[in-house]
Amino acid sequence: MSSIMIKFPYGIMDFSDIITEGYFYQDRTAFIEKCENTAKTLFCVRPRRMGKTLWLDTLASYYDILKKDRFEDLFGNLHVGKHPTSRRNSYLILRLDFSKIQPGKTVEEIESSFNDYIYRTIKKFSEDYRDFIESDKLDLYKDSCTGSLDSLCNYVESSGHKLYVLIDEYDNFTNELISTNRSKDYSDLVTGDGFLKSFFKVLKAGNIGAIDRTFVTGVTPITLTDLSSAYNIATHITFKEEFNSLLGFTKEEVEAMLEMVLEEIGLITKKKEILSLMKYYYDGYTFSRRAKEHIYNPTLTMYFLNNLLEEKDIPQQLLDRNLDMDINKLEHITKLSSVHDKVFALLENEEKVSISHIVEEFKLKELLTMDEQADNFLWSYLFYHGILTFGGVDAFNILLKIPNIVSRRFYYDRIRAACFPSKLDANQIHKSFFIDLNLSELQFFLEKTVLPYLSNRDYIQANELSMKIMFLSLMMREDLYIIDSEKEILRGYCDLFYLGRGDTRKKYGLKDILIEFKFIKLSELEVTQKEIKDLSYEELENLPLIQAKLKEAKEQLSIYKERLEKRFLNHNPFFKDMSDFKIHPLSIVFIGFDRVVVK
Repeated sequence: MSSIMIKFPYGIMDFSDIITEGYFYQDRTAFIEKCENTAKTLFCVRPRRMGKTLWLDTLASYYDILKKDRFEDLFGNLHVGKHPTSRRNSYLILRLDFSKIQPGKTVEEIESSFNDYIYRTIKKFSEDYRDFIESDKLDLYKDSCTGSLDSLCNYVESSGHKLYVLIDEYDNFTNELISTNRSKDYSDLVTGDGFLKSFFKVLKAGNIGAIDRTFVTGVTPITLTDLSSAYNIATHITFKEEFNSLLGFTKEEVEAMLEMVLEEIGLITKKKEILSLMKYYYDGYTFSRRAKEHIYNPTLTMYFLNNLLEEKDIPQQLLDRNLDMDINKLEHITKLSSVHDKVFALLENEEKVSISHIVEEFKLKELLTMDEQADNFLWSYLFYHGILTFGGVDAFNILLKIPNIVSRRFYYDRIRAACFPSKLDANQIHKSFFIDLNLSELQFFLEKTVLPYLSNRDYIQANELSMKIMFLSLMMREDLYIIDSEKEILRGYCDLFYLGRGDTRKKYGLKDILIEFKFIKLSELEVTQKEIKDLSYEELENLPLIQAKLKEAKEQLSIYKERLEKRFLNHNPFFKDMSDFKIHPLSIVFIGFDRVVVK
């Protein structure tokens, strides 16, 4: 029998199972009353895997008239159990999950799948609540989702009861259409007499009679905006400060969970180190411009804590591959014209971007135009998907930033995919560089393998920042290193700093590496492309301008190295044992897109 007492519900979205089977549950039930007092029809979007499904299941368990006898068992130890509202266990719950709709090859296939799903869902509803409505008289239509819903609303209204409608992932199958470039099919669903628009019209009409409350979740507001007047009754709580921590974990909550785990596995002395690591990887989301509290991704946090419990050590792989699959659904956006230069600009600008406002309502066609007016749409779209978040405000603009290493990797992966073929394998150079610090192999790899792919990429600017971004896209090893780009050191910034993680540095013999990048245009050297290619490495290094750049880099590295050593020797949040901490300074000088000097 396992000695593990704490159980974290990674991947479990059934509230009843979590409570009755002894899983850890972070109490969010105080938000139930807040929701009641805000509006009857609520709409909230959050990035994928932030806990939306579990929240809806919590609401279903609380309001379901069928679970009245289980109220004390499910909620007795929670906030709402001690402070219940008058509406508890007073509704018939219609639960809809649009992720179950198959995005078929044609609009007709999608409509058929939708009709079938609504038919089966309402049929089961009528069986579950047969003691409350005359379910045998209910008219259901296999080929009409609107007919089935309208019939249900009529019979519930005549029964004297009320419906609470919960819609999970309302935009799931429409997002699938967007991500697979089926914008025409998408348009057919949400405009004119499209079945989805018709369905939401009936849902809206139901609010006059049978439907008392509705809670809708999704990832972006695009589909709801495109539905237009079909469903314009929802109160958008996405950006409300009081709902910033509705989903996800706060720093204090993560710290308390981590402490429980570390006490159990006997690693409480590593609390500070591990908490710093979790903050670096998972923290950083803010969903209200006024909120001061950052939110941790709950799925990634549970993934980490479960692995920590099982392995009794920091798991090397800190990124859940399931989240990768979700983020990859954004690839269609990065393939739009002009996006690559925007991503480059974001990374060059300290991974931040300034916009006038987050667009709360925009249509798909406005995003896809991608003209100069559409920047707000692009950055807002990435904000909704969780790979940008609020980073500050001033009198005129909102600052968005990349929240954490998980999101940062999305951008660098896109740069890599845009610049290099999939067959380019950098793993071998990783070993020779990060462990052996083999500079000649790195130099050969950059010059002979990497640079030839860059010369025809017009969105790659000829400067140090672009070269650093390109380098990092190939050398991003977050499973081994804490990687700081443009790390501020007093009043200076080093270009790139690889700090071996506390759990991997000694295990693999990793080097701590500090890099300064320089770029020289061929025109500055007053030589032709052929002449520069014919020079030996020794002749290249002896050119006066290259000597000057190497000297400049060496002087900068010396200052940064000294300051970094003082900082980390006095306070290193990532590991305590500094016995093997030694910074290796490195200059990389690019000469156009033709040659490289590594020193």
